[in-house]
Amino acid sequence: MHALLSFSANHLAWTQSSSETRNLQIHHGSIALRGLHEAIGSFSPANADAILAASLLMLWQATDWLVWKLLKRGAGLTLDAGAVGLP
Repeated sequence: MHALLSFSANHLAWTQSSSETRNLQIHHGSIALRGLHEAIGSFSPANADAILAASLLMLWQATDWLVWKLLKRGAGLTLDAGAVGLP
């Protein structure tokens, strides 16, 4: 949910040049990244779709190369795990 809120606020902040909306994007983005980190720690078939969706939403709005690289790697690993099946 926070990844989607961050993505939406990012779009609004970009189209409206709003610093208040940019702050909302940063707030929801940081919560989304923390949640994504926790979810990856307990990766399972039950949360694989949510992890992939959050990774892609955060990947599309990443402005830092290192963050982008890590999110891309995580999305790729999630896809690979789904392709080969999970225990």
